[in-house]
Amino acid sequence: MKQSQNNKKRGKRRGAIGEAVRIGRSRVSYFFKERTATIVGGNYQVGLTVSEIVKYVVYALLGLLFVLLQISFFSRVKPFGSIPDVLIAAVFSVAMFENERVGAIFGLSVGFIVEAAGGVGVSLLPLIYMLVGYVCGLVASEYYKRSLLLFLIFDAGALLVRMFTTLLYVVFTWSIVDLSVVIPKVLIPEALSTFVISPIPALIIAIVSRIFRGEEKKKPGLD
Repeated sequence: MKQSQNNKKRGKRRGAIGEAVRIGRSRVSYFFKERTATIVGGNYQVGLTVSEIVKYVVYALLGLLFVLLQISFFSRVKPFGSIPDVLIAAVFSVAMFENERVGAIFGLSVGFIVEAAGGVGVSLLPLIYMLVGYVCGLVASEYYKRSLLLFLIFDAGALLVRMFTTLLYVVFTWSIVDLSVVIPKVLIPEALSTFVISPIPALIIAIVSRIFRGEEKKKPGLD
């Protein structure tokens, strides 16, 4: 009698221990599954896909193209008698369709390239372009729809920044600064020529962004 009772108690203990082990194993398994999913998800979010790499390569090639246009073609063909700043339009366009990080990197890169290519001397252009790309990217991130109005706002802001930068250049390089000459002969023609040309890089970048955004939406597992 006592032996049978002891056997029952041992069976209960073994059953309880087995149940505890089973629950423990399931919890450990669940823990590692969750950790693995989090790690994989994190890597997937921060990693670059082939489509994104190709997109950034295209942006880099477009940046080189815009630099060549500014220092070669538009140095001979001058709308309103002044060289337009194609690059600042390209910078805020990239920031508008991408984000502040991409806009800042693109702006800094084309600024250094145009200096190295001999378009300008040592200047603040890399810093100016980087700030334009970063600020425009931040503002654009608050809007879900990239509209013509947003483009015009960015264009107007970029023109003011460009005019201020040119004015600083004139102040530090000209021996005599006469605003009655600088404004109508330098600042206004440059602003008008940049405003007229700015839709060209914006349209090209908008097409590239739309193409790659469509490819990214086709990927499985993405919203």
